[in-house]
Amino acid sequence: MHIKVSSKSDNFSIHLPLSQLLKQKNHMKNILLIEDNLGDIRLTQEAFKEAKVEHKLFIVKDGEEALEFLRQQGQHQDKPVPDLVFLDLNLPRKDGREVLKDIKEDKHL
Repeated sequence: MHIKVSSKSDNFSIHLPLSQLLKQKNHMKNILLIEDNLGDIRLTQEAFKEAKVEHKLFIVKDGEEALEFLRQQGQHQDKPVPDLVFLDLNLPRKDGREVLKDIKEDKHL
């Protein structure tokens, strides 16, 4: 199964092997969406709803906050480690490419 998402600002597809996520019964999927565009956030929410994936969606809107969430720092200390992360590459404060670089360099992530 695949989730397809498109918006006026961007056209993109999310090819997600949902079967892997769905194998874990009785496990709420924690999904982190790192996205600053409200339209894209809504489309992603609708796609997960249509796919009938039992999930809790956490949304952060810039790269700095994304790293705080992933490191469980600041206001995100009580947030779970996400099972899946969607990262927009064009973000304010810290670009998505920089976020990926920081994730790769952090041995705890």
